[in-house]
Amino acid sequence: MKKQIIFISAVMIIFSLSCSRKKNTEKKVIEYMFPGGAAMSTIMERMKNEFMKKNTEYLITLTHIARWSEYQNKVITRIVGGNPPDIIIDAPNLTYDLYERGALYDLTEYIENDSDFGIIKNNLNPPEILNIGKIQGRYYSVPGWMNPQVLFYNKEIFTRHGVPYPPKDWSFKDFTKAVIDLTEKDQSGKTTCYGLLMAGSIEWLLPLNNSSIISKDGSKVTFNSKKSYDILKWYQDLVFIHKSAPKLVNSGEDNTGLTPSDIFQMGKAAMFIGNYSSVTDFIPKKNLSFDIVMLPRMVPEGKIFNNFICWMVLKNSKHSRGAFEFIKFLAGPDFQKVCARINIGVPILKSIQSSKLFLNPSLPPENKQAVINSLDYTFYLERYKNKTIKDNIRKTGLAFMDPKTYSLRSCLDEDSAAIKNAMDELKNAGQLQYDNY
Repeated sequence: MKKQIIFISAVMIIFSLSCSRKKNTEKKVIEYMFPGGAAMSTIMERMKNEFMKKNTEYLITLTHIARWSEYQNKVITRIVGGNPPDIIIDAPNLTYDLYERGALYDLTEYIENDSDFGIIKNNLNPPEILNIGKIQGRYYSVPGWMNPQVLFYNKEIFTRHGVPYPPKDWSFKDFTKAVIDLTEKDQSGKTTCYGLLMAGSIEWLLPLNNSSIISKDGSKVTFNSKKSYDILKWYQDLVFIHKSAPKLVNSGEDNTGLTPSDIFQMGKAAMFIGNYSSVTDFIPKKNLSFDIVMLPRMVPEGKIFNNFICWMVLKNSKHSRGAFEFIKFLAGPDFQKVCARINIGVPILKSIQSSKLFLNPSLPPENKQAVINSLDYTFYLERYKNKTIKDNIRKTGLAFMDPKTYSLRSCLDEDSAAIKNAMDELKNAGQLQYDNY
């Protein structure tokens, strides 16, 4: 009997040790779902391995979506299907949309109380960029990198016309003159080389004249203000009077299927307004000699549109602390140095922005200081529901297609009225519609 008791006790001890050992070796699985090309997938494999070496209790799994255009729908599908990943990344408008769905984890406690993240906060530039993920006083996302608009210019075209390269303090008047002077036309008057191209939405021009779609406090629509009209009329005149810009703002020339970026790469435009990340398209083009300059503003108090990419933790994550730890790792120097090295965007850390790694003149563009200077004039996208604005800007684009039929002034007034009606409906329904930075 005594031997039986000793045997049973020994078995129980072994079983207990086995369970304990198994429990200790089980890792907390965290899924990161992200978009981007093959290069980004390779980088993330390296980043997750580096993170897991330092944080052995976690297992990071990666779900890679190759196309940005498909990514957001796949994220929503996973959320609706009840099988969301732990971490996602996208523009701030998705943060706001997912907040309204109740799908985001509140990161406020981590962001405000984590001492290591406090070091990152003190290194952010612009300092207020953390607020892009702040809704109703709580934090729901962390900035990953930035893509401010900059002005790319073709050095060969400037040289061909005997026009000096843009100075760092280029005035809007001199900029406009150069756009017109650098436009090339054939004997029939058809434009063969544009002075200026633009990628993105026409609304992104508004900050250059210190305007926006809605006022900063969210109290009124300013899309049809004189400031908005003046900057949009400036671009419309370049298109239809001077023929210095293509007819279609977003998709390049009519029926060619070419984007503004394509046309610039072909040497068919002197200048191009686009996100800084466009450098990754231009660098491989050996026959394209280019540089950048800070985008000239129409008025001294003007701003420059800045695109942000943010990380978010979804509410159903079983390991929110670990998810935040991985985001914190990516927001830190290791991944931010990668951003600087491969030019996917501007790093969020001031120490990396000012480093030789980022400012390296041997890797185009030479004048990277221009994009850093533009951060002082960052314009943050309005925080209304994205659809409240986007779904109601319907007529203004037509004024850039057929100004004889569609008056710019009338189109701005009609779209502004539609936006106001949508805002009023949200307000009357008691829905959260605006959150000031």
